[in-house]
This record gives sequence, structure tokens and C-alpha cells, in this order.
Amino acid sequence: MEEGSIFTTLDGQPVTCAELTTLLGDGEVVSCVPVAGTARLWPQSHSVQLQINFKAAPSRQLFYKKVAASQLKSRCSAGGLVSDLISNRCEARFYCEFSEIFLRQGVPLLRALRIEDKLVFLERLNEEEGEDRQVAMCESILPEDLSGFGVSFLLEHAEGPQASPLSASQARGTLALLAQWHAVAWQDLHLLDDTSRRLHSTAPRWALSLQPPGRLEELPHSFHRYVEAFSPFAPQLFAKEGVRSLPERLITVAPWVAAQLQVGPSSTFATVVHSDYKAANLFLPMEGQATGHLIDFQWVGVGLAMCDVAFHLIHSVSLHALQEGGVWALVEHYHACLVELLPPEHGAAYSLEVASLHFKLAFIDYARYLLCDFISDSSADFFAANNTGPRAMNKGMASRDPHVSLWLVGQLEVFLTEIELISILKDPAS
Repeated sequence: MEEGSIFTTLDGQPVTCAELTTLLGDGEVVSCVPVAGTARLWPQSHSVQLQINFKAAPSRQLFYKKVAASQLKSRCSAGGLVSDLISNRCEARFYCEFSEIFLRQGVPLLRALRIEDKLVFLERLNEEEGEDRQVAMCESILPEDLSGFGVSFLLEHAEGPQASPLSASQARGTLALLAQWHAVAWQDLHLLDDTSRRLHSTAPRWALSLQPPGRLEELPHSFHRYVEAFSPFAPQLFAKEGVRSLPERLITVAPWVAAQLQVGPSSTFATVVHSDYKAANLFLPMEGQATGHLIDFQWVGVGLAMCDVAFHLIHSVSLHALQEGGVWALVEHYHACLVELLPPEHGAAYSLEVASLHFKLAFIDYARYLLCDFISDSSADFFAANNTGPRAMNKGMASRDPHVSLWLVGQLEVFLTEIELISILKDPAS
């Protein structure tokens, strides 16, 4: 597909200059030109940066993304297709129904100028039953012909650098932005109830309840392959009995950990979580700016804030920033930023002790998700390939730096030992 053909509606009709003139309100639009080299024709979506030229005003740039259901169908099972479409509908709904709430509270998001949401057949799903049940119903609701179905987004253009991995100072900034995001919905029952009904009812996206049956039982095999490949890097680490038995320990404690992280709109400490807070979904501040911009809202739902924090630190922050107590310095920085933004009674209730426990639980939970399909290739070529190309920032640091994966395993063993004791004390029957 040529760049010039990307900016069409889901029905294949070109978006006209007259329509852009009405949408933008900056005067007459005389041309809309794709910016050379910005087209991204991924399997799951097509996007392009656009230059909008006006008759009597300076040109401006916009961002356009289109997700066509028929295109997704060619690479997905029926269940995978519905899951993808639900996530894209979530982003469309976020922009249409929720983004202004966050913008009014000062969270730096891009404004949506035009949203197409043509996934009407998803309305046949019973949203009260949860996403796992919705996906199970997929074959009964998918149309034979998916032409014209999907979502599209015309957004303001984000300006600012991106970086991955993030340094300690950059991570302090991205965590401050994350705290700003979390503070907006903190224990706001009305907003959280709307989020649960209209976006994802279960978050984060790697929650144990959302994984396929039997997924957890794959962990011993996956971890065994990882140990075989990586034990030469850190023989002392893998000599520890507690590390060698990680899969069995995780299988035992994972359901209890998942239960502690499962919250609803009325739960204490509940908020709106992003669920994909990685470097690729962030624009860092430009010179003179206080904050960057946050993008990509396919997985937004109700959850605990530390699920976002744990994911962000594991996925996108440099090993240097995490070692020698760096991880706790960043957790404490996030907590301080959040408490400063919360009403005094909420800030006092969410003590650093509570936040630290939530972080350990979230760390274990996300590590469980990673280890069920962990890397088993320790070659330099594998890591070099993951560190090159336009999609490198989408990949977690554990698959881009072998030492990050080893740090993850070592830290997991420490946290797991603490949480195992807590779970036994709180639930002696376990």
C-alpha cells in the first residue's frame, strides 16, 4: 500500500479537504500530504503522519491510524480477532468518552479530532459477562464479511523525543506522569464504574484470569529452557534452590497473588490503569516542557496503580537505573508524586508500606506472565535483532538485554520469598 492511500475511511473513501476544514477550524484546508517515511504498515494497524496545508494559516501535522477488521482476520483466530477488536474499541471509547476527563485534570494526552468506531457487531456481546466470556462467544457474533468494519483515529501529532531504555532521570519523569494519570480516577466510584463498563472490566491485560486455560502449567518447561540457555551467564544465581524451584513456587502462589490484585470500582485504592505503559507509548518532554505525552489506550481498565509501575520498570527502564536499590528509589519517587496529588485522606491511607506490598505483588504477577513464554535464546544475534528496527521500543528489556532477564529472575526470587510468607500468614489453609 502506498502512503497516499492510507488516509481513507474504513469504507475506503478519501477524507476530503472540506471535511478537514470543518474538523480543524483553522481556515480552509487546501491539501493533506502524508509525511514521507512515516507510514507504518503493521499487521495489526496502518498509520501515517499527515501534513495539513491551509490557504491562509501555517501548516500543521496530524497522526492517522486505521485498524481494519478484515486485515486482522487474515492473521488471527476468531477468538484472537475479537480480543484485538475489543482492545481497539476500548481505545476509540477512551478518546470519545474519557479523554476529556483526563485532559481537564492536566494529563497531557493528544486530542482526538475524528474517530470512526464501526464495530457495531460487538454490541451483541453481553458486556456484563467479562472479556473472557465475550471472546468465547466470538464465533456467534462475527460477520461473514468484515469489509468496512474497524476503527480509525485522527489525532493531534505528538512532538517530543522517545527513548528506550529509559535512564533513571527519564524514568522519574515518566513515573511522575503516571502518578498524574492515576490520581485522576483514584477511588472515584463513578468514573471507575464507567471505566469498568465501557473499557476493560479486568486489568491489567496480563491478569491470570485472562490467560488461556493451562497457560500457567507451561511455566516449568519454559523456565527450564531459559535456565539451559542462560545459566552460563550467572551460574551462582541458578545454583540457588529457590531459583531452580521458581516455576513450582509461582504456580502455587500465583492464584493468591492474582486475587490480591483483582479490584473493582468500589475497591480501596482502585484507579484507572493504562496496562501498556511502555517507552513506545510515551513521548518525553521537549526542552522547556514539564511533561511529555501519553498515548495508546487499548488496554485501559480498573486496577491497582502498581501494576502499571511494575510493568513500566521491568519493560522499559535501564538495568543501571534499577540495580543497587535503584528500583526502590523509583518506586518511592512514584509514591511521593502520587500522594502529593491525592486528597489528604487518600494519600495518608496509601502509605509507602502499602504501595511497596502492591509493587511486589504486581512484580510477581507480571513476571509470572513473562516466564510462561520466556526467552530461551541467549545468542548475541537474538538480542541484537530485538534492539534494532522501528519496533524495538515495543519489546521489553528482558528480551533486549540478557542481564535484565537475570536481574528479573533474581529480584523475583527475593519478592516471592517475602510474599509466600505473607500468603501463608493471611491464609493458613494455603
